[in-house]
Amino acid sequence: AEAAERLKAEEAARKAADEAAAKSAAEESERLKREEEEEANKVDPKTRAMMRKWTAATKKVYDDALQQFDDNLLLAEECSKALKATNNASSIKSKASRTELFEALPKISEALDALNKGNHGNHEFMTAAFSVGDRLSRLGVLLTGTTPLDKEPQDWCIRKLMTDDPEHDGNTMHDKTVMHLIRSYQGAEHMVSEIVEHHGRNESIAVPSIKESAVAHKSSLHVDATSIHEQHKTDLQNSPTFSGNLKTLDDTMVEAKFLMESLQGESPKEREAPRGKKAAIELVQSCTVLRDTLDNIFLEAKGDQAALAELFEGGTQRVANLLSLLSGGAATDASPSHGGVAKLMEEDPDHLGSAPNRAILEGLTKSYHAAARISEETESF
Repeated sequence: AEAAERLKAEEAARKAADEAAAKSAAEESERLKREEEEEANKVDPKTRAMMRKWTAATKKVYDDALQQFDDNLLLAEECSKALKATNNASSIKSKASRTELFEALPKISEALDALNKGNHGNHEFMTAAFSVGDRLSRLGVLLTGTTPLDKEPQDWCIRKLMTDDPEHDGNTMHDKTVMHLIRSYQGAEHMVSEIVEHHGRNESIAVPSIKESAVAHKSSLHVDATSIHEQHKTDLQNSPTFSGNLKTLDDTMVEAKFLMESLQGESPKEREAPRGKKAAIELVQSCTVLRDTLDNIFLEAKGDQAALAELFEGGTQRVANLLSLLSGGAATDASPSHGGVAKLMEEDPDHLGSAPNRAILEGLTKSYHAAARISEETESF
């Protein structure tokens, strides 16, 4: 009788546990549904209309990238909070949090890169993900707290973690991880500010491609010639080498602008310090990579202006970013220089402005003018 009672009690306990689990699952499902609805309500009607035009494949690419961003941002925030609260950086718990943190950061960068690549090179993914909500602001707080990136961090953030505990966190591999994420964050922040400025709520937010804006012009071309153009563009877009060069161009541009702006914000004494000299060397290296990558892009395009036009149309900001880097947005032949790398070289003729470095800048300037001509011709369509 006692055994029967015991079995009966265990069965009742299992049933109660199953009911509780089912109720919890239902509540969690309802919570997720509410969160999805709340997230959808954050998106303005024009953005929703834009997103409805995406194919299922495009939507999946966007959803996967955004999910990766959200999941790893939340994980990084939790790890950062745990590390802030610990008094023992060598504890097992701290080591686990640190490992998870520095595994999450590159995944955030990867997701940002995918969103930045967008829907065939336009800004639709960035518009949908970041024009509303707090994703970028949370990432900024995670990276640098309330302190600007060009200042030493004061409150708790990833940068302060790296500064305060260089033995554990400020190693070369982690430095590269954080620097890449900072560059990706700055690029995203700049792009979103451009989207908000130029595509306000009373304007269309979709950025048309050159193919769309020049359709009338292309319709006058011979059908066979058009087919060849389109096939060549498809081949280029599907080429791993071409895609790799384009990614290198965009990533290096963010890096170069970050270095240039960092040096602009430093005094002559700070520029002569080891950190300033290192930044100057890295800036020249970035300019060299940009020059060579642009040459490779032009070479692979084989003079196909239609294919190149999609890379340098105004909406991509590549030409504008190049000019900003070179001369601060002023004419490249202005004397004295108004800004950019050219002004930094004028201010340091013996080192940064040496003859070999100027030759690199001249080569990059020629590549800029080639891209600018393509952009201007495209805008005249």
